[in-house]
Amino acid sequence: MTLMPVENIEKAKIHETGKANKLGDQDRAFHDWYRFILSFPPHLVRDYIHDFGLDNQSVVLDPFCGTGTTLVESKISDISSLGIEANAFTHFATAVKINWEIEPDLLWRHSCEIAKKVLDRLGKQGINDQEPFDGDVSTLPLRQLSAEQNQLILTDSYRTPLPLAIIKTAPEGYEWIIRPASRAQYQFVLTKAASFLANPNLTKTKIPDATPGIVSEYSLLAKIRYNRLIDIFTGVTCYSLQNHLRTTLSKIGQVETDEIYVGIDQQGVHYVFPIYQ
Repeated sequence: MTLMPVENIEKAKIHETGKANKLGDQDRAFHDWYRFILSFPPHLVRDYIHDFGLDNQSVVLDPFCGTGTTLVESKISDISSLGIEANAFTHFATAVKINWEIEPDLLWRHSCEIAKKVLDRLGKQGINDQEPFDGDVSTLPLRQLSAEQNQLILTDSYRTPLPLAIIKTAPEGYEWIIRPASRAQYQFVLTKAASFLANPNLTKTKIPDATPGIVSEYSLLAKIRYNRLIDIFTGVTCYSLQNHLRTTLSKIGQVETDEIYVGIDQQGVHYVFPIYQ
């Protein structure tokens, strides 16, 4: 009987418990103060560092470093690293996370100044935040929404279905959708209802899965790339150009594509395929 190494058992436990893409308690001090929705978990980087046998003589390059998960984990492991990030805000977040030369006294003074400004602003609103409240919270005169208003509150992302109270107001043949209107602003838009249905007369194409096991659990984009699914289903020879491209457009706000492919067909026609996960 062959025994599984301890580290492989721990990895298997992470997948079985559904924690493969979640932040562990031991990682919150470094990674939890600013989380990016598209970031991968720190333990994935540690697995790579271990599997590739990296040490303090190695150098890690992350060409799309985002909010610095790879750089932070490399720094914790005493490994030199380089990161490239075009987005100014995530670049700033990374620069802060990997700067471990902060003066504690200076940080404390700045924190106290911020706290004082917040308390002063609350005091002007008649709120004393320095004394704990020992009473019954339900007795406080808090503003409440009506039942109808509560039904209109949107939770999660706008990929989820809209509440029925909104859906039923659309005329026949139309539907409400949510579109960006500006930075951090959205609007309801009435559009013609569109549905995409698979043609039952088409035959199924079975494709061998060539995705390396080490990344197959973490990314749908990896499955698309390693199995060349864009090439197969478009008939165009494609190449991945850039992933997680973010930019800001006038009257729309921030837009992002998960990956961009460029391709060319047999007639020499060029194509650009934006991929949304």
